Amino acid sequence: MSTRPHPDLLESGKIASRVRTEIAKQAKPGVSVLRLCHTAESKILEYGATGLAFPCNISINEEAAHYTSPQGDSRVLPDKGLVKIDLGAHVNGHLSDTAVTVDMDGSYSDFVTAAQNALSAAIELVEPGIGLGQIGAAIERAIKKEGLKPVYQLS
Repeated sequence: MSTRPHPDLLESGKIASRVRTEIAKQAKPGVSVLRLCHTAESKILEYGATGLAFPCNISINEEAAHYTSPQGDSRVLPDKGLVKIDLGAHVNGHLSDTAVTVDMDGSYSDFVTAAQNALSAAIELVEPGIGLGQIGAAIERAIKKEGLKPVYQLS
């Protein structure tokens, strides 16, 4: 059995990563949440995905994750706080899922650092045979090291 990822899975990840980076740069105070979601979804398809892994989610502040902007949504990004952008691409049955936390004014850098450190801790462990519980424990340690608490319902 090969441990090499399928080329379509790699392509899905590359597309999602590119769009995540572009959309994070566009996340500015006053920008429409719905417009940002539409832009992300359009870019995913423009860059070669055969579909979306799921609708783009943009969650603000106390919304930990998974806010899907409904039709006619009038919400805009705040001047201050955290914005979580979650998106994914679908390429011929292979899905990617990626997210980023944007600190709108620089006052929540500890949260962004904790998220980045948690991701790094998880990536260091990922290999065949590693259990999800081991990865989750490493993520929890990294978050707690920054003096924060993980959202267990999303674990």
